[in-house]
Amino acid sequence: MGFVEEPDSQREFDAAVTRIRPSIQSIHKAKELALGLADEFTARPQHKQVFAAVEQIMTFDNNISTLENTLLMELRMKFRL
Repeated sequence: MGFVEEPDSQREFDAAVTRIRPSIQSIHKAKELALGLADEFTARPQHKQVFAAVEQIMTFDNNISTLENTLLMELRMKFRL
């Protein structure tokens, strides 16, 4: 995802996030898919944006489950944040 222009980058970001939706039925499958999609983001600013978005979604209800926490830790390691 080495897009330079903002509309292209945002479109691809939205598409990648949307691909996760069908896997919500299985939290383990969703986690594997999310980590796989993380490979699509190659630039450091993208890593930070993706991590911040995922973190915001997961902390919205002020209650982070063990599996959500594990995903955040694995994303942090994958992105080297």
